[in-house]
Amino acid sequence: RPRAAEEPFTLAPPATDHGTMPNLKWSFADSHMRLEEGGWARQTTIRELPVSKAMAGVNMRLKAGAVREMHWHKEAEWAYMIKGKARITAVDQ
Repeated sequence: RPRAAEEPFTLAPPATDHGTMPNLKWSFADSHMRLEEGGWARQTTIRELPVSKAMAGVNMRLKAGAVREMHWHKEAEWAYMIKGKARITAVDQ
């Protein structure tokens, strides 16, 4: 109920909605949390938000000194850091 109250049109669309637009909202709070020794991550992909075919998002918190696993994918990646310091390595052909 609290989530429905945040976006009432998700459960009861307005009369002008003809069902042609998929849901474009997803809360990271609704994503599975992966808890590791160095912190936690919640990932949202096409599994949770089917309309998101070209982009995924990860909400994470890392402890000081923790390292995120090395990974790569075809799509570009961006980050928005709210607090702290980080060292990154980026490779782009």
